[in-house]
Amino acid sequence: MREGERRTDGVPVSVFVTPHSHYDYLWCDTPDGMGAKNAKLIKEALLLMRRYPAYKYIIDSAMAVEYFKLHHPAMMPELVQRVTEGRVELMGGMIVAPDTLLARGETLARQFLHGMRYFKQHFGTVPTTGFLIDSFGITPQFPQILVKSGLEQFIFVRGAVRRTIPQEFHWKALDGTPILTHWMRINYSYVLPPYTGTILAPLFPFAPIPFTVALIPQAFKIHEILKAVLPPIKQLFNRIACIDAGVEFIGGHIGGLRFTINRRAARAATPNVFLLCGTDNLPPSSNVIDAVEHMNRAGNRFRLHVALPRDFFQAIRASGCHLASIGPCEMSGYMDKFTGTFSTRIRVKQAVRACENALFSAEVASVVASARTRFAYPAREIKQATWRLLRCCFHDALPGCHVDAAFVHVMKQLKLSTMQLDRARDAALDSIASSASPSKSSPGTGSFIVFNAIPATRDGTASIRISDASSRCTILDARGEPIPMQRDSLSRDKAARVIACTAVPPAGYAAYSIAPGVHEVDEAGSARVPAEPG
Repeated sequence: MREGERRTDGVPVSVFVTPHSHYDYLWCDTPDGMGAKNAKLIKEALLLMRRYPAYKYIIDSAMAVEYFKLHHPAMMPELVQRVTEGRVELMGGMIVAPDTLLARGETLARQFLHGMRYFKQHFGTVPTTGFLIDSFGITPQFPQILVKSGLEQFIFVRGAVRRTIPQEFHWKALDGTPILTHWMRINYSYVLPPYTGTILAPLFPFAPIPFTVALIPQAFKIHEILKAVLPPIKQLFNRIACIDAGVEFIGGHIGGLRFTINRRAARAATPNVFLLCGTDNLPPSSNVIDAVEHMNRAGNRFRLHVALPRDFFQAIRASGCHLASIGPCEMSGYMDKFTGTFSTRIRVKQAVRACENALFSAEVASVVASARTRFAYPAREIKQATWRLLRCCFHDALPGCHVDAAFVHVMKQLKLSTMQLDRARDAALDSIASSASPSKSSPGTGSFIVFNAIPATRDGTASIRISDASSRCTILDARGEPIPMQRDSLSRDKAARVIACTAVPPAGYAAYSIAPGVHEVDEAGSARVPAEPG
């Protein structure tokens, strides 16, 4: 028995089967292309629900809903109704499923801040299950971020710290915050036979990639058509779907339903098994309903339910089984750690970091300006720029594993957001500077402020530019005392200067004035700051 693992041999096991289609905000297509495809998947899931009361579905991000609302606005009330009925579970609580190792913590927190607000606004409820099934590793502080964002449990696939851990455990953050976690040791991609191996290219209309082992190409309504034209084929398909035969391939299973359930149950920490049925861009199908009903009628120790992840976690808690605690640790272990994603398309990573810096500075400067002056906080502009940044932190965007068309889109979005945030910051600083009055005892030819955005007092240097006409000058602090200044030798600009600043307050500023010529340091005049040659 490994780390809280519980043997389920001979014990009745509840199997929770959740239909899904993994949504990639971008990958082999641009966001608009991928969004249109996923919107059709959600539409097809809703149509299946009209015919099959037992059918359920999950949606894992705000952008999946946003594109559905854009392409099928007439069906949005129906989606809201299905969420209210408990047949669709909203997952993740984020704008998109991000990369958590490259994005900053503040950016991750804003994924939940804006994502949870979006779900609350559109559905009147918020997700309770964190969901990262395709991100290349997870930061060790993620449990704390999940809990503080209102999530109660978490599902992930890639990056388990070691392959021997149980499938269910309490993952502890660096600060000790735990969250009930399910690790999908078997990949999130599972397709019932005879459709096994049908990897759908993100093209429209959908088509199987050549050389897959699909017997019949999976497409919209194909299962329904076959059942209607050849009723006996339903029984044949059910028998094939439930066989206890298959192979494990690159962390996934290619085989029958009984085959994959047996292997998942062997590593379960309780008599409950969770199974996502579907994969990337896979159209929903009623074959999961048929297979579950067939296997339950066959009679065995497995009792299958077409259910939602929250039902699975409810059963975990009700089992009374002791679960291991794991961590603090980063989930970025072999075989799911893709080291190339830390350097691929480095321009994206640099642009994201620049945009994160711009967001932080713009927010702090705008808050200070609105509190101390009549400056109006630019909420709309900052929200627009933030949403673009959050979308660009998607787990196939920030790591750089996407097509060139998506790369061009990401770079344009980040550039636009950074420019918008810089404008907001500059407007806020201009408002602060106009209200900041230098000491009346030390009048000068001009004034400026040095702003400190971080929440700690800072000593350091600041770069300024002084025109040639004022090159023979002295910089005075708010008390009228001169401060060290020299030409910036690293700049080609002859007017560039570096000044030494001390005790600039946290999330605040220090005001300085420019005085012509040399200036005495004290009343006795025993010391002077020499003016630099022009």
